Amino acid sequence: MYDPIAGAGVVTYNIVFSSVVATPVNFTIGLLPGSNITVLNVTSSNGAPLPYFHDQQANVVTVLLNNTSGFTLTYSIRDLMTTLVPGSYSVTLDTSAMPGSVSVDIYVPGLYNVSCVGLPCSTRLDFSSNTTNIHVDGRGILILTLTVYTQGAVSPTTPPTTTSPAMTATTTSPQTTTSAPTTPAQPPAATTTPSITQGPRLAYPALVVVILVVLVVLGVIGVVLARKRA
Repeated sequence: MYDPIAGAGVVTYNIVFSSVVATPVNFTIGLLPGSNITVLNVTSSNGAPLPYFHDQQANVVTVLLNNTSGFTLTYSIRDLMTTLVPGSYSVTLDTSAMPGSVSVDIYVPGLYNVSCVGLPCSTRLDFSSNTTNIHVDGRGILILTLTVYTQGAVSPTTPPTTTSPAMTATTTSPQTTTSAPTTPAQPPAATTTPSITQGPRLAYPALVVVILVVLVVLGVIGVVLARKRA
């Protein structure tokens, strides 16, 4: 368990042997690079305390084993990770010197995006406990990078892509529907009005001509009758 913000954590080694160590033997194991490393306890597989020596200069612990199939080593550590930028942290782990098959489980308080280079790893974000769980398998050099996970970074991106086209379609459709009947409605009113006003103007000149012709004819008839009487 390591908190990159506080810069402190606790490391536990669970080491299991393929057979029981029946005779006393010294077993030396390297610790992770860091500062202020303090060995908290060393116990055998059955929970009994084991004698050990912590070489701070070489950064190793030597444990005296006897009649046990394994042991557990727990120590505190500081400054294991380096701050790249605020919210981003990195650590290089070397498990190549550890014997046998190796697997590493790292528990980090908070939610982080994880990048692993060198060894395969899997990550699980536990939102209920606000913890990032990292599992690594294999021996070798691992470069691990953590970046603070922001929960709202993905969620707002999805709705606009589906909502925006729908809003554009419904906004454009009413504009074409309401403007279409307005344009053809005006020309009939403009062409009908002249046809009504022009009819009476053509009727008055024709009536005047007829009256004048009648008056001329009556005048001619009157002149002819007057001559005959004379």
